[in-house]
Amino acid sequence: MNTAVRYVNYIVPGNSVPVKNFVNAIDDAYFTGDIDRDDLVGIYRNYLGIEKIHIDEKSNESGHFTELLNDYFSRTKTDPADIDFIVYTRGNSISKGDPWCFDKDAGECVNTPYFLQKVFTMSNAQIFNVEQECSGTLIATRIVLSLIRDNVAKKALILSSNFFETAIKRTMTGMSLVSDGVGIMEISRCDSSHDGYNLIDHAGMTNGAIAKVTDLVKDDNPGVIVSTGVKLLKTLVEKNGLSMNDIALIIPQNINKSGWNYYCQVLGYPIEKVFLDNCSDGHMGDVDIIRNIADARKNNRLEGGAYALVYGLGTGLSWNAFLLQAC
Repeated sequence: MNTAVRYVNYIVPGNSVPVKNFVNAIDDAYFTGDIDRDDLVGIYRNYLGIEKIHIDEKSNESGHFTELLNDYFSRTKTDPADIDFIVYTRGNSISKGDPWCFDKDAGECVNTPYFLQKVFTMSNAQIFNVEQECSGTLIATRIVLSLIRDNVAKKALILSSNFFETAIKRTMTGMSLVSDGVGIMEISRCDSSHDGYNLIDHAGMTNGAIAKVTDLVKDDNPGVIVSTGVKLLKTLVEKNGLSMNDIALIIPQNINKSGWNYYCQVLGYPIEKVFLDNCSDGHMGDVDIIRNIADARKNNRLEGGAYALVYGLGTGLSWNAFLLQAC
């Protein structure tokens, strides 16, 4: 009996801002070093591959999730009572620092997953949140995989959300540029054919020595990040009796497009087989994972039977990956 990713979907806000317009709107106080506005635009566009970002209001979050869940229940014909767990993740959880259910704009506590549980009558679903910036979806997947394989759950929904309040936080100190968005993913026990992915295995590790975004470019940290990630990917592949030659696609976060030249050089893997199609829209926190899994299939990058590695980082620092096989 397989553990499967049967449904993945996301919403990207319609309001987009070109990189140049965004940088021109940043307060002058941000530019205190040797980099001016034109330099920063060049870094984002030419080095990171970002052309625009999408900006939304946090108050729209519950509406976006409602739209996605309406589609989910309609397409999959799932009984809401069959959802055992709802896992809520926020890519901006640490950077904002506020309680996970607090919505200042609404003037009251709006607890998104409990609100959705009530609206869709998911009466049997237990709810918990994962507060891991940028890799909450990856960690939630690992938890849900364990719950299903331990026969604690048959079906779970991961709800991923990313909203940033200020322009300065969106800059990630030049490492990337952050967009807003939401995504959902169903992981379930599956003993019949389906159009999604079999979730084969997961691997992860953490290193508290690299704890902040500003640490990522200090000293030898970039090399440590890549070498650790490469080791994790190879270990996961070899553990499952495969080699990198068997991997049809790597699905990463949309953080640093050019950085994958370095990864691929160390990994011995062609960059053409890394899914970088969405990098031009910036980084959507852990929504990237859901979006890129969905679009890899939609863009015909994965045929039935093909293996894919899903990989990402979260500040802390947490490296996580899982192995999928397209059905």
